[in-house]
Amino acid sequence: MPEVVKALPPEVLQYIDLIVWNITHPEGFERKNELKAGCPSLFIDGQVVYNNTIPLGEDLLNRVNEFLKNSSKKS
Repeated sequence: MPEVVKALPPEVLQYIDLIVWNITHPEGFERKNELKAGCPSLFIDGQVVYNNTIPLGEDLLNRVNEFLKNSSKKS
């Protein structure tokens, strides 16, 4: 999953803080349970966007752009 995010264009990546929780480590497993997330999952601003699936790059890019547009409207 991190590879899909890292493959986004640089002009989008500048707005992203990628945090990867490894569920093979206790803290990652606990975080997964706290969030009630499947594996793999991707969250944007605390909301699950993909659960138990790896998105195609274009779909992820569209979701991130949509989020960025909506967050800029709130500012």
